Amino acid sequence: MEAISRLLEIVPPPAEPPSPQDWQAAEAQLGSPLPDDYKDFIGTYGPGSFWGELNIAPPLWIANERGKSPGAVNFLHDISEERPDYVDVAGNGAGSFDEIYGDRDDSYLWLGFSGTGQNLFWRTTAPDPNSWPVVVTDNASIDYEAGGIVAYLVELLSGRFPSAAFDAEWLDEVQGEGRSPFTRVEYNPES
Repeated sequence: MEAISRLLEIVPPPAEPPSPQDWQAAEAQLGSPLPDDYKDFIGTYGPGSFWGELNIAPPLWIANERGKSPGAVNFLHDISEERPDYVDVAGNGAGSFDEIYGDRDDSYLWLGFSGTGQNLFWRTTAPDPNSWPVVVTDNASIDYEAGGIVAYLVELLSGRFPSAAFDAEWLDEVQGEGRSPFTRVEYNPES
């Protein structure tokens, strides 16, 4: 819960409580529980967008979009073997570059995206969802956070994470556009 408390200091959630989520349906569809820090985030903020740019998806969207975003996943699989010099990486909590790059047969679960082309994933290879690192890519660079989505958001939105996937000016630009720091977005899987 420490990371969510730090996120609350950086970006307050909307005043009204978020809508309840159908965790049971989403996790049954996925065949796996979702990480606890993500559940804390959704229970506190709800699904939505930071400054209209960085979107964290609701659980049913994650379940329904499983297997999509193949371009980004193919990029992650390709660079896990090739490790080209032109790919910038930034990692937090990784023991080595091998951990950041992962393996060709790693599985990924899409959990969010940005308006500037970044995709956020969990690398779901570990059996315990609370051990799934967050991997963010713009199909040219990689951010890696071993501590989960809330830890990544804390570091990125506080400006402490030296992101490779987001431009250095990204945070200043989105914060300077006068948008609400967090806007909740409702998701209806039938629409």
